[in-house]
Amino acid sequence: LLLTSLSIIRRRFYRFFYVSHIIFGWTMLLFAIMHFNYIVLYLMPSIIYYLCTACPNLIQALASYFYDGGIRMVESTIIGDSNGCAEMVFTQTNAARDIERSRVAPYVRLCVPSISLLW
Repeated sequence: LLLTSLSIIRRRFYRFFYVSHIIFGWTMLLFAIMHFNYIVLYLMPSIIYYLCTACPNLIQALASYFYDGGIRMVESTIIGDSNGCAEMVFTQTNAARDIERSRVAPYVRLCVPSISLLW
């Protein structure tokens, strides 16, 4: 993991860096548990917290995928002279299309917490 964390590897081969950390991180965790059984007592609060925060998103994503096939992006374009803003076009379900036609504005407000100051 130390070698794959070097800046040159991380920047040029990010996918390799990411996959190796996922695989070796879980491997090291399993070997730590096998060698020192009591480490589970220290790890369980973190593992339970991670599962409690990750499972609702995973369940929602799986339900969306299997229920209606998820949302597909039709196209994505960078808007000129907008300081890096992009326009994304998604597919619509029939119900969403009917709602859009009966309302005034066909726009959606997206919450992106990493770039939004208000919400």
